[in-house]
Amino acid sequence: MKLCSSALPKLAQSLLTQFQKVLWAWDGGDVDKDSTGVTRRAWKLLGVICRIIEPARTYYYVSPSAKKRNLEMCRKIHERARSSQDRLDLLRALQNALHFMFATAGVSRDPAQLWDWQFCPAKQHTFIKCLITCMDGLMPYSLRHVALRAIHSVRQDMTSIHANNDASLRDMVLTELSPAILTAVCPRPGVTPFDNGPDRIFDHRRDWFYLELVFALARNSNWHSHLSEDHHIDRCISMISACRSKPHAFYLAGILLHIASEQRSPMSLDSITEQQWWEVMRSAWMHAYDQIDDMRCIEFLPKLVEGTKRCMQVAAKFDLEQFIRHVGYTLDTLERRDSELGEQGKQGEGVAIAVKELRTVASDMLERLVKSDEVVGLWC
Repeated sequence: MKLCSSALPKLAQSLLTQFQKVLWAWDGGDVDKDSTGVTRRAWKLLGVICRIIEPARTYYYVSPSAKKRNLEMCRKIHERARSSQDRLDLLRALQNALHFMFATAGVSRDPAQLWDWQFCPAKQHTFIKCLITCMDGLMPYSLRHVALRAIHSVRQDMTSIHANNDASLRDMVLTELSPAILTAVCPRPGVTPFDNGPDRIFDHRRDWFYLELVFALARNSNWHSHLSEDHHIDRCISMISACRSKPHAFYLAGILLHIASEQRSPMSLDSITEQQWWEVMRSAWMHAYDQIDDMRCIEFLPKLVEGTKRCMQVAAKFDLEQFIRHVGYTLDTLERRDSELGEQGKQGEGVAIAVKELRTVASDMLERLVKSDEVVGLWC
């Protein structure tokens, strides 16, 4: 059935209003034992309602108080599921409730809205707890990925969670959210995923959010032990070949280099060969110029320069020729940015100098390779 553009907003708003009233009336009991049958019918139609509401999310407004009540409803179902023998049925109900909550929040348009409700710490605690539940391996991939995007949108808050005054929130993020993030992208560790399934080994959009999130966390050394112990570093190492020549490699390089800079870096990094390091670094420079608008990425460039110098000895002549061009693109973009910013751009001057030095080192290395080939040619 097709709806005209004027009818869709009215229908979506009406459905939203009526279903929220029904859902909010639920007291945490068994939906199937609902004496009136109204709530039970609402749950069974919830999937259909979400499919109608989602395309119309730009047409209606959900107040912060309504979002809070939706979140509170999810919390009640989650608490009930933890202590109930009918856990499977309640988890199905929770899937529907979370789907409804994200749909009404317009989360695919701006996930940060979920965090920016000016919550007091207790509400932030509930929000994180719901996202952890969303990322459970038993949840549909669509919910897990939406939850991943929601955390990605507040990654800077998560980066500085160690300084949070709420000890319970801080502990939950570090001990529960960190492993849940991995489950969101890899629900069954150790099981080889299908190449064409939603949980395939590499997904361009999903893994962009994942790697950018982990990159942000890895910039804070307080996160390093959690990223290692919760197997995020193992996951990143397994993605090296999949990220070859892709923009994801910039964030992958940042994660590995930040972790490797620690005195007690994880032993898993020892499994990365020198050729793999070079592939990651080379691929990162292919797309580095695209990241110049992000000051955090600019601050990472000197570390990328040093990491590249350590592994470029294995580079072939053709690779070096391409590499020098890509470093040049980044240098030109940096210098143009600094020129446009004037006095404010001076903070990037040191970065540009480091990048220019790398280009010089690579050019000298290429010249030596060319001369070596010429000498071999004379002898042959």
